[in-house]
Amino acid sequence: MAKQDGRNLRSINSQKLIVNACIKLFKEGNLEPTAQQVADESGVGIRTVFRHIDDMEGLIEEVNRRYLNDLESYIAKNNPKQNSKDQRIEHVIKERFYLYNTYQHVFNLTITSLNNSSAIRTGFIKFNHILRQRFEDLIPEIKMINKDKQNLIDTLISYAAWFRMTKFNNTKEERLIEELKLLFLMKLK
Repeated sequence: MAKQDGRNLRSINSQKLIVNACIKLFKEGNLEPTAQQVADESGVGIRTVFRHIDDMEGLIEEVNRRYLNDLESYIAKNNPKQNSKDQRIEHVIKERFYLYNTYQHVFNLTITSLNNSSAIRTGFIKFNHILRQRFEDLIPEIKMINKDKQNLIDTLISYAAWFRMTKFNNTKEERLIEELKLLFLMKLK
């Protein structure tokens, strides 16, 4: 095995520190961190930040890659296709809620910055496409109903619906899961 160049290893480490710092700032509620804030949080100099990214859009693209890789890894590890339709529906709903809780800061960032950042918009579209594909993979019965009903069901388990029901209406997730499961079973007969 060839020995890696120390400069290359430092470069890879610096890039990880920069991306991790940006994610930490997002999680703390700083939805539009400056390059200087990222540099301060990561412990690298501002010049090092700009050696690794061209601009903040480039950094957001790197963050998106990390989130999408995390999502795909999670999905690959959690594959309950062998279960009954009821169990698969419950799994999809619980999985979405788990992801919404885990990535709430990402969804909030997206909502506030969707129109200001092509990188955020692109990441949002990809993330939602993966979630929709996951839904169809686990519940292929959804393809048997018309597109309007498919979209309605997908909307009912969207981040916006989850946020409204759990945060504004104070609906407990367990109750919401049961109600959504009943609705889905009625629509997927």
